[in-house]
Amino acid sequence: MTRPSFWFWVFFRLEYYEMKQSLPIYGVLTAVVAIAGLGFLASQLIFSDEGSQQVSPSQSGKNVEAHMEQKPTGLPKTVSAGTAPQTADTQTSGLAVPAAESPVGKKSTMVPGSALKNKELKQMTGAYGYKLPEIVKPPVAAQKKVTEPADKQGWFSKLLYGDKAKMAAEQQARKDAARAKAEKERAAATSQILDAVLQGTHRKNYKKARDKYRHPKETLMFLGLHPDMTVIEMWPGEGWYSEIIAPVLKGKGLFYAASWDRQLKTRNIDAALKRYTENYVSKPEIFGKVILTSLSERRFEIGPANSADLIFSSRNMYSWMRKKMATQTFQAMFWALKPGGILGIVDHRQDAGTYQDPRAISGYVTEDHVIRVAKQAGFVLVSRSDINANPKDTKKYPRGVFSLPPVLKEGKRNRKKYKAIGESDRMTLKFMKPGTAVQEELQKQP
Repeated sequence: MTRPSFWFWVFFRLEYYEMKQSLPIYGVLTAVVAIAGLGFLASQLIFSDEGSQQVSPSQSGKNVEAHMEQKPTGLPKTVSAGTAPQTADTQTSGLAVPAAESPVGKKSTMVPGSALKNKELKQMTGAYGYKLPEIVKPPVAAQKKVTEPADKQGWFSKLLYGDKAKMAAEQQARKDAARAKAEKERAAATSQILDAVLQGTHRKNYKKARDKYRHPKETLMFLGLHPDMTVIEMWPGEGWYSEIIAPVLKGKGLFYAASWDRQLKTRNIDAALKRYTENYVSKPEIFGKVILTSLSERRFEIGPANSADLIFSSRNMYSWMRKKMATQTFQAMFWALKPGGILGIVDHRQDAGTYQDPRAISGYVTEDHVIRVAKQAGFVLVSRSDINANPKDTKKYPRGVFSLPPVLKEGKRNRKKYKAIGESDRMTLKFMKPGTAVQEELQKQP
């Protein structure tokens, strides 16, 4: 009895027994056996069909011969079935190539007119027969590895280990809080140092009187000054800010004064450099080490590359514009700052939306112009402040900003009026040299 017949016999026997006994359990068993028998029968039929489609060896040989009769693509038209393709060298030299050996075992004869020996042909072709080119399968596209988001976590993992995303957020919050606390403590220590310096006996009284207009503590705290920084002050003049910044950095930081160019050798420059050297450079017990560097239309050697944490300029923009050196100066400051370093600009502010004189004869400059020049050099505007704003300044005077204190260029004329106004309305801008992930994010902001 064959296997299909056996299963049918079992099926009918159980079916008969179920009808006779009328037991539900045998009905279920009958159904299972019947399904298994039908599945087995179907598998036998499928496998028998696949076996009948196998190719016999003789038929395989015919297929290969039919393939050999086809001319390979990309070969010269003179190549016929059963002969090897002639390369460019053989075609130009007139040398014949041996005929191919058939894959079915029939060796073809040499091409007529061949003057080469079999050994030489072996060396040229590597074999007597022409081998069919290997079929190169196209590369399978690499499947992209599907990864779950880092913050995705199953409920069972959360039950065992807790919510990892929540734990990571809490840990980052603790780090941010610790960093903010440390920065707050650092700022508090700097604030105490600034208070002591501002009240120091090394400052003249007439210079202290200008604090109410220039707000040195608030300005330097806004820019992030700390005692361990490397700071460059641009064109310090008589040193009003130098006598504040240098003592703060004494012993821990480094102070550069990008002053006038000694090589210009004019009487005024020589005299100014001499006074600055006597007042600050020659007094390390008060100001620490003060390093003089040069800034002029021809020299922009303000400090080493990527060395400064902070560069500070107070009321110099109009001079740089007048000398047509503003663009180069901002480029020099960008070059000297560390990635992430701060550039602080305090300058006479012209009203927004008004015409900007390219030479800034009045001394006033719009914020937009300063920001534009800074951005062209590569800086990113971080913040601005009205610490040094003066709403009393109308900016309409015969001598421009120089009519106001401390210059009072009109002499006794309207002196009382100008003193009541006080010093000029000033912008306070904070730029950054990009270089970290946070700074790059700031750079994307409009």
